[in-house]
Amino acid sequence: MFFMNSFFSVLSQISAEAITCVDIGDKQEWLIIGTASGYFHLAASSGQGHFELNTSIRYHESRITAVAGTDRILVAIDWNTVSVWSLTGSGTNLLSSANFRHVKQLCVAIQPGASCVCLGFEDGVVRVISLHCKDIWSANLDGAVSCVEWSPDGLILAIGVEAENNHVALYDSSGVYFRRVKTPSIDMSPDRRLVGLSWGISGLAMCFSDGKVQITRSIVDEDSTLIDCLASVVKAKWSLNGTTLAIASMRSIFFFSATGLHLSTLALPGTVAGAIIDLAWQPSGSGIFVALEASVCFAYIPKQTKKFFVHNQVAVSSQKDSITIYPSKLVICVPNLLDIIATSSSRAFFVITRFGEVIEGCLFTLRGELKKRYRMLNGIAITGAASTGNFVVVTSASIVQILDLSTESLSYINIGDTPWVRHSGLASSEGSGSADSIVDVAASGLVAIARESGLIHIFNADLMFVKSIHIETRPEEISFNCDSSMIAVIDYKCKLLLIDVESSQSIMTSRAHCWDIVWALDDPTTLACMDENKLYLLRGKEGRPEEPLMIEDNILIGVEHLEIITVNESRGKIEKFPSKSLRDCSGVIKAVSSLDDAFEYIARRPHERLWITLAEHALLEPSQNTRFDIASKCYQRANNQGGEIVVEYLQSIEDPVEQRMNILLWLNRVEDCENLVKYRGRDDLWLRLKKRTSDFEALSKSSNWSTVTTAREIADHFFMNANYILAADWYMKQHPLDHLSRSHLISLLVTNQFEVMCSIAMNNLMPNDPMLIEVARMARHSGLCKEAAALYAKVGKVDEAMSVCAEYKRWDILSELEHSHRVVYDKRQPATLVKEGRLVEALEMIRHVDDKDVLQQILLRCDKNTSSLVEKKKIAVLLGVESGCWRRAEALHFLILVQGLLYRGSHQEAFIASTRLTLFEEVLSASERLVAYKLQAACALLTHQRTHCSKAMTQLEIFGDNNRYRSIALKIFSKPWEISGRQNHYVCPDCQSPAIDDGGACCVHCDTKYKYSLSSGRICMTPANSHTFCSTCRSLVELASKRTHCNLCHHLL
Repeated sequence: MFFMNSFFSVLSQISAEAITCVDIGDKQEWLIIGTASGYFHLAASSGQGHFELNTSIRYHESRITAVAGTDRILVAIDWNTVSVWSLTGSGTNLLSSANFRHVKQLCVAIQPGASCVCLGFEDGVVRVISLHCKDIWSANLDGAVSCVEWSPDGLILAIGVEAENNHVALYDSSGVYFRRVKTPSIDMSPDRRLVGLSWGISGLAMCFSDGKVQITRSIVDEDSTLIDCLASVVKAKWSLNGTTLAIASMRSIFFFSATGLHLSTLALPGTVAGAIIDLAWQPSGSGIFVALEASVCFAYIPKQTKKFFVHNQVAVSSQKDSITIYPSKLVICVPNLLDIIATSSSRAFFVITRFGEVIEGCLFTLRGELKKRYRMLNGIAITGAASTGNFVVVTSASIVQILDLSTESLSYINIGDTPWVRHSGLASSEGSGSADSIVDVAASGLVAIARESGLIHIFNADLMFVKSIHIETRPEEISFNCDSSMIAVIDYKCKLLLIDVESSQSIMTSRAHCWDIVWALDDPTTLACMDENKLYLLRGKEGRPEEPLMIEDNILIGVEHLEIITVNESRGKIEKFPSKSLRDCSGVIKAVSSLDDAFEYIARRPHERLWITLAEHALLEPSQNTRFDIASKCYQRANNQGGEIVVEYLQSIEDPVEQRMNILLWLNRVEDCENLVKYRGRDDLWLRLKKRTSDFEALSKSSNWSTVTTAREIADHFFMNANYILAADWYMKQHPLDHLSRSHLISLLVTNQFEVMCSIAMNNLMPNDPMLIEVARMARHSGLCKEAAALYAKVGKVDEAMSVCAEYKRWDILSELEHSHRVVYDKRQPATLVKEGRLVEALEMIRHVDDKDVLQQILLRCDKNTSSLVEKKKIAVLLGVESGCWRRAEALHFLILVQGLLYRGSHQEAFIASTRLTLFEEVLSASERLVAYKLQAACALLTHQRTHCSKAMTQLEIFGDNNRYRSIALKIFSKPWEISGRQNHYVCPDCQSPAIDDGGACCVHCDTKYKYSLSSGRICMTPANSHTFCSTCRSLVELASKRTHCNLCHHLL
């Protein structure tokens, strides 16, 4: 339940007049109460939610219909008059007023920020006025204005209109009509009256007289939430944080979440007379003010939290989807959280959650790591959870589900069975059930299960039934003390009972208004309880209360060493409050003249924490008066063996300054200790102090650090604090350097000193040192192939070294390893790679392996596997570089060149280049030759070279589809041809014959062969000094072209 225990207290009793409305300022400084006689009363806050009625003002002549207030402005209206007041610490001052005698005023709302006020009238007029009662804008609606409400940001005004078609209209802050709020699920008939609006950060709530409430999350929301309270509704108000909506009927208050989930119902007690008139939330959300006909009550609503405390670690969940661990402030997101319980392990806790219809248990570490998930119940609502030893107990109305964490086995007991039988497995339903349902479960050394009738069943640590205890009330919450000798019970009336387990009798008069209890972890007779918003510490079996503490904003966590441990969520820290006994003891110790008197005082009321307090005070006496005897006896009485050993050690120290320093260190007063050694000028003690307090940063700046510590310790400190740069520097200062550690290597790795890391390991570690493998692995993952291979080879793992080389494709290093260690890495031989289809790796490796046959296989496979001429040329160029054969590369080059020239429209140049393809028919494949003939035919046709075209078509008919190319040839040559374009003709320098054209390869008379340009295909008849040759492929390159790379092999000229 959201509000497990809530209670009313009457704040103000106003006689002989009826209360009409109530409101509270934003900062909870004033409570404003309007009455039917025209008075409005101001109750000033006295702190912690308490108000005292101290001001009554009679300004209005008739019934006050509404009041509204902020932290500094008060607005009150009656039927005809509005008054605006300023609220100050000294009282109230009237700012302005106005009278509207023609019609009744029904409602008022102050804009957030207190810049203007909205008034609603019976005739449908809405006025927005300034704080000086000057009109800003107004609007006329078609019915009486029953309620007005500003949005939280003050930009939109919602107006409730009572007419034949009741509705809510929206206006912006300047008076421009926006739209109506849709009510798809409510029939807006005249009989259904709109009684209230409340606009919070979660949405606009519209309340109707028949109990229907619609929550609209935004002004354009088409999917609103509908709530049916099944009772007549008077008023509704959102809490300030927008998480809870309070809806008031005549004698009850219903609480709903922002999504429409019913959280709780709060009924007026019989001692409070009258019906509910109005509501006002306390700004902190811990209570709600309820205006009745003749009194104002405050309903204190405790903040329900799930929590546990173990070993100075606190887990708190005040919401349903997250857990916060203090003091680390770690937040763990857990949806649908039901409960948190501690386990026998000091470093883990158990969380109960709901996933759909399944109740699950999750085991978390205090670091937020999920260790294990368990399925606990199916489709059953739980009533409590607890743990003892290795058992986790979860209860529903009639089922006790038990999880054994040691064996991870499940069992359950149906409380309605007679006799009780422990079944193995998971309970999937409530079984036979029982009219006497389980309400809670508690566990310590024993397990207690509380039922609605007042029966409390006690089980031992092995969950075997021991006895039953009956109380004359219905319990709501139960809790064991630290030794399971007493049970604290809070009943449904918020009364606290203490029951002795052995005698089954109540041992304390019940206390009222208690809603939370926590037993001390070290004292079975001490517990803390929350009584309203006050915290009481009850001591002894009679439950003697100490002076209360006001901790409204804190969450009670535990009691230990006479200190009350709380968590302040707003400050995000753990806060501890000393008990009265501890405060009194400290006062007595300071007041008495002799510590012997203080010793006798504590002996009459002994407690471990009091003895330790006296021992610490005895040690803090001035050096010449230090009472080691008193301190030793106090530690002995407190069973603190560590303290006794420390006192004995302190007495053995002869140096008074060193002795005082150790006393302050033992009491954790480091700052005082440092001031002492600095004041006395003891640099040697200062160094030892820094070493003992692990202040290695200060030590590292001292020149004498080597007298108290080592470079390794300082480096480890920097490494643990993620300062890897300084850690790496200090690791390098250690002697001897060969004493490496993993943190040293990681520091070098994080600071990118890879070569240094590998060099140190290679030069300083022996081959059998396991750190070598660690460094080699780091180098491998860091991309240092050569270093990793050398380290693996030093260890003797040559195969692993070769694997690293193959992984990074460093075939040169792999070849060196093969030669130096006389092994063959068969898995990466070129022939094997070719068979696996890994041609690129094979080509890279062939550069380091003299195997021409494998190279030929690679080229053949590459030609078969690719259809791209560019890729084929790349492979041919590689073959030319390795073997010196360039003819295939030239052939593919001209194939690509001709297509490029055709695409650019250079038909004559394309024809000249295509004539060169006839020189390389033997190195072209059948498909490549077919492409070459097609290009020759196309170029000849475009340049009107009939003879060349005829030759090309003949070759196509021979090597291609005969019928197809024959029909094409008939179409080409059956038409008249134009005169062919002119070509350049040259004179043969040998035979002086002018029969050489651009596309020629040799002289037709003397068969002299000529060089040709790879950029155009033309023969080169220029002087020798006008061209050069590529040093790689020996192809001709014209100097006039100003090229920097060879056309064929792309080598730099």
